[in-house]
Amino acid sequence: MERELGQLDLYSILGVERRAPSGAIHEAFMTELPRHTPSKDPEGFKALRLAYETLMDPRVREAYDALMSCGEEIAGLMNSAIAAMIQGRLRLAEESFMSVAEQTNDAAQALMLLAAVRFDQGHFRDAIQTLTGLIDRFPRIPLYRINLANMLMNRYVHTDDKQVKQHVLSRAREQYEKAIELDDRSPIAYIEMAKTYLAEGKPEESYSWTERAVKVDGREDFEDFQSLLYGYAVLVQGSDPERLHPQVLRIENVVPEHPGARLFAATAMIPTAIDLVRNRKFEAARLLFLSAARLAPELKDVKAMLSDCEMGIEADAVWERFAHDPNVIAPIKEMAERFFDHFMLRAGPDKLDQACRDFMQKLSTWRTIDINQSLRRMRKVYPAIWKMNPVFWDRLMHLSGGAAPVGAYSRVVGGGLLLVLALVILLSWWLSCQA
Repeated sequence: MERELGQLDLYSILGVERRAPSGAIHEAFMTELPRHTPSKDPEGFKALRLAYETLMDPRVREAYDALMSCGEEIAGLMNSAIAAMIQGRLRLAEESFMSVAEQTNDAAQALMLLAAVRFDQGHFRDAIQTLTGLIDRFPRIPLYRINLANMLMNRYVHTDDKQVKQHVLSRAREQYEKAIELDDRSPIAYIEMAKTYLAEGKPEESYSWTERAVKVDGREDFEDFQSLLYGYAVLVQGSDPERLHPQVLRIENVVPEHPGARLFAATAMIPTAIDLVRNRKFEAARLLFLSAARLAPELKDVKAMLSDCEMGIEADAVWERFAHDPNVIAPIKEMAERFFDHFMLRAGPDKLDQACRDFMQKLSTWRTIDINQSLRRMRKVYPAIWKMNPVFWDRLMHLSGGAAPVGAYSRVVGGGLLLVLALVILLSWWLSCQA
């Protein structure tokens, strides 16, 4: 899709006619999505999502259609601006959207996307002002209010200033409440409202909003998938793990037999599960990985992720005992913790590289016998922690095995230099494999 983006409008991205009803747009989205997943084709996924969100909202679709009927020059400029935004060429996208707005008397659709591009560039004040002005002109379109509230949340809700945070939460909720008042049948504003309460540390209030999102149309079906999935993430923050499995079953039950829908659901679960791994919620992540594997068994990556998650569960269960084990030296504990952080995606290669360098420097001050005995104990008593990076620990075990006689108290000097050199080579090889 990448090479074609500049030639496509939003209808062409989904492969539907301009008069296509919402049901046909939804079906096209489900059909195209498996070919353009976030991991395999992020630009294609962004294009599909933008097309779907625009064309499924009748009022926003009407604004887009009006803009595209302003002549070939405007339509071509708009298509180019959308392509530049999707491909990350934000400055070019901003200039193009501004040009469209100037030539069409501030067309609403161009201004909405202009605000998004400005926000992505870090021009927060300009982005918020652009959307605020758009809401003043079109006060009855809920999507504009939702986008404004989302910007406020994304920009300010993580501040340490409690007064600022509370002000942002209140202002965002005002916009979400107005959006619900304008259209109480769309679940989007309910889910965003749920996020405001989770940000405030109130999971039960948050979950109640996800349930309101599910019930807006009086039935529980695939339209409720995102609401149920976010509800699961909210439940993880609560204190009752017994509610997780029933929620997973609810999610699976709304997914139809359509292959595209099942693959979409499975791929949507994976980022949520990865976030749970990152926050050491291994059991909750495991339930999602299992569900994704049931929905789309053809996804080979899910099986590997599930295996890693189960290893994380094992490692997490013994971690406190390992951290306080007097028979394992401190540098090895610290390095194992870095590997654990990397395993949970908390630490990137750069941080891991520095941690390995620090580890090697600290290791050179320890007796070889202590190093070897610590490694043997970790492998025997804490195999799950060892398996976080078995190649690294196996090589270190080999290098430390015969470097000094049992009971020797000499520091690793000449042999230590050899060990450090070997570890540098090993580290470089290992990082290249991870990349």
